[in-house]
Amino acid sequence: MSTPGGLLLHIRAECEDFGFEFERLLLDALGDAITMADEVSGFRCFDSHDLLGFVDGMSNPTGGDVCGAATHASCG
Repeated sequence: MSTPGGLLLHIRAECEDFGFEFERLLLDALGDAITMADEVSGFRCFDSHDLLGFVDGMSNPTGGDVCGAATHASCG
């Protein structure tokens, strides 16, 4: 007798084919012990740019400029 539960697998690979093959081997090994309910695939876009073409965090202030950029910062 088994108790229903959830299992999240987060698979990351530099090449999509490695991730796909690992997932296939893993699901084959688990067999009928699990049932896949959802699958979501992600990807890296244009050298870390978002879908609008921007790199998140690229213009964040550094060093002494951090305190001046924050509106409610308590920097000493």
